[in-house]
Amino acid sequence: MGSCCSKKDATAPEIQSVDAIEPSFPVHNGRIEVLSSFTMNEVKVSKMTPKCTQNDIFKYECPICMYFFTAILVSNCCRNYVCHYCIEEIKSNRIDAACPHCRSRPLLLTDPHPEDSVRVYSERYINIDDKKPYEVDDNTKSCSGIRNMKTDYLGIQTEGEERVNML
Repeated sequence: MGSCCSKKDATAPEIQSVDAIEPSFPVHNGRIEVLSSFTMNEVKVSKMTPKCTQNDIFKYECPICMYFFTAILVSNCCRNYVCHYCIEEIKSNRIDAACPHCRSRPLLLTDPHPEDSVRVYSERYINIDDKKPYEVDDNTKSCSGIRNMKTDYLGIQTEGEERVNML
């Protein structure tokens, strides 16, 4: 029986240095284009879930940093949100210039169309009556029948409501 390391099998593959191996995707190639009517200084941010009275102000949620914004960017390829801060972080740190959601290139980001409904990435609001996710839109003027999902999850009791513990 021959050994795996016999002289006849001495044709081992050549080892390449890490520098010689090409990455599976190019590092920031400058192909990020942002077409927005808002500057970062004009965009307000809330790190906490907006209260009912603030839904019209902080209506956009970035699925990357999970903060809430007055304005957001939409990728042209898959129509997902990216906030101004996350895209600046991607550009400044020379991170891959592909779409952070679908990996398409080149990355073009614009303001959302006014007629588009607001995308909800988390179940931050839930309809009490039918336990279905609640959509926030321009026609919603009241927060009756809505609970904060974080409050439900933690089992915090609000006034006039029985304690719900989902843990």
